[in-house]
Amino acid sequence: MSDNRDESPEEGQDSKRKSDAVAKPEKQDSNASRTENPLAGVTALLERYGYQLGDILGKGSYAVVRKAYSRRHKKHVAVKIICKKKAPEDFLSKFLPREIKVLKRLRHPHVISLIEVIETNTRMYIITDLAESGDLLEYIRKNGAMTEATARDLFNQLVVGITYVHSQDVVHRDLKCENLLLDKEKNIVISDFGFARDNLTSATGKKKLCHTYCGSYAYAPPEILKGIAYDAMLADVWSMGVVLYTMVCGRLPFDDSNLRSLLQQVHRRVNFPSKVKISDPIKAVIHKMLQWNLAERITVEQLQQEPWLTNHEEETEINVTSLKPEVV
Repeated sequence: MSDNRDESPEEGQDSKRKSDAVAKPEKQDSNASRTENPLAGVTALLERYGYQLGDILGKGSYAVVRKAYSRRHKKHVAVKIICKKKAPEDFLSKFLPREIKVLKRLRHPHVISLIEVIETNTRMYIITDLAESGDLLEYIRKNGAMTEATARDLFNQLVVGITYVHSQDVVHRDLKCENLLLDKEKNIVISDFGFARDNLTSATGKKKLCHTYCGSYAYAPPEILKGIAYDAMLADVWSMGVVLYTMVCGRLPFDDSNLRSLLQQVHRRVNFPSKVKISDPIKAVIHKMLQWNLAERITVEQLQQEPWLTNHEEETEINVTSLKPEVV
C-alpha cells in the first residue's frame, strides 16, 4: 500500500489517533503471553483504541471477524482481523486498499459503514458497523422462501443501496446472499466490497469495461463466465436477479457444480420450482434481470420503475409453509 495511514472517514477524529493506528505495532508483554495467549497482542491493541473484543462472527483462511464493543461509539461493532502473512499478495496490494478506499466514500443506510482502519506490521483491522441479524443466506436457510411482501421490501432496499453505489461510480462485483447483511430491524446492509471497483467513467463520459473475473459462479452473469470484458453495472444487476430468485424460491436458480453445465443454464430462461407459488410480476422482474442478452437486461434505473416494486396498493401475500431451502 502506498499510504499506510488508513484514516477513519468520520470527521472530528483526533489526527494523532489516526497516525497511531498505523504506527504502533502489536505489543506483547512477554514470550509467555505469546505462547499461552496468541491473541494477547490483538486484544491489547484494540483495547488501546477503545474496543473490547467479543465473540467470533466468522473466519476464513487469512481473516477472522469478531464482535467488539466500542467505548467511544457506545455500541457493538464488527472487527475484521486480517493476517498479512497468510493473505495473498494481490489481496493486500490491490483488493484490500481498493475496498478501504471505496468504503471511505460510501455513506448510505443500506451500505456497511466503515468506522476505522488500524494497521500494524502483522495485521490489518477493519472496523465497521455491526449487522446484528446475520446475513441473508443464514436467514433463508433458517426460514425458507420469503413471502412476496417480505421479498419486495428487502429487494427494494437492495435496489436503493445499489443505485446509490452506482451513482458514486462504484460497482460491487460480488453481490450474493452471504454479502447482504441484516441489521437489528432486519434491513438490508450491503457488505464485503473486496471486489469493488471505482472510477469506471472516463473523462469523456464513456463507461469502462472490466476485465477482472471475480465473484461467485452461482451469481455470475454469462459474460463473466465466458471470460469476456463486461459492463460491471449490468453484472451487478444479474447478481441481484439471483438474489431475488433465492429470496422467493428458497434455493439458487443455477447449479454451479460444473462450469460447462452452468454456461448452458444461464443461456436458458430460468425455471421456477413447482412447490413454491410465485406471482407473475415477480417472475417477470427476475426474467428481466437474468437476461443473458445484455441489450435486453434491465438496468438498475429501470428496476426502480418496475410496477412490482413501486405498486404497494395491490398487496399479494403468498405464504410458503414447510418449504426447506436448498441454498448451498
